[in-house]
Amino acid sequence: MGDFLGDLKKGLNKSVEDLNKSVKTLEIQSKISNLKKDADAAYAEIGKRAVAENGTEKYGELGEKLQKILAEIKTEEEKLPADAADAKKTKICPGCSTENPGDARFCSCCGEMLEDQNP
Repeated sequence: MGDFLGDLKKGLNKSVEDLNKSVKTLEIQSKISNLKKDADAAYAEIGKRAVAENGTEKYGELGEKLQKILAEIKTEEEKLPADAADAKKTKICPGCSTENPGDARFCSCCGEMLEDQNP
């Protein structure tokens, strides 16, 4: 009986060790994922600033693609009924500068609470 309990204790200790390693791995992977999201948000903001300063022409095919997408957004927004005007408004996150829907209370990128920016 003593060998059985000893083996059971060893098995449980190994399981706890494995679980702790898995938890640590998941924590690190989560942190990496969050850092990548932060990097993507920074890249997006850099891109917006670069386009604002240089226009889209400088960026070749990507610039043309962006122009087409922005034109399509404008076309689709014009199709919205008048009472959906509030849905077109946006809020800029004070923490990460991500553009969010006007009715959002929290940033879709970083989760920060959004202030009411629309009169």
